Amino acid sequence: EAVENYRAVLGLTPHHVLARQRLANLLARQGRYTEAEGEYREVVRLNPSSVAAHLGLARALYELDRLDEAIGCLRNLLALNPNCAEACINLGPLLAERGDMAEAVACLEKALEINPDNPIAHKNLGALYGMQGSYDKEIACYGKALELKPDYIECHGSLASIQLSIGLFAQG
Repeated sequence: EAVENYRAVLGLTPHHVLARQRLANLLARQGRYTEAEGEYREVVRLNPSSVAAHLGLARALYELDRLDEAIGCLRNLLALNPNCAEACINLGPLLAERGDMAEAVACLEKALEINPDNPIAHKNLGALYGMQGSYDKEIACYGKALELKPDYIECHGSLASIQLSIGLFAQG
């Protein structure tokens, strides 16, 4: 029903950016990524500086198995807003998935330069260090993330997993 209401608003005022952004977000939450992509693209066209639209578009593209396009979208956002920590936080794991580990680490380190108190950036950087076999750095990053956000359940699981896998049974 909400989708139809947003579409009705857009039928009357097609350039209503907030309604279009909310429609795109709703479609994405419903897993309707092809439709969400179109709406996010329109928001980006209408408001090129919208961080949320670029991030949403990148996620939709990723969910549609279009990794290189998702990376390109986030690079576009960084070209517009070089100090967008959210873009770096999202771009790092995508670069790692593509195999560009050095660039992925650099991207997350940049996110932490911009916002050193972001637990997601610390957690994501830790995961990359783990992929490279730097377990001490991985554990340190997870520890910092948990210091910043003690209820970060996913990070607790990641920390326990690495501790158990390297024989730190009591800690894990």
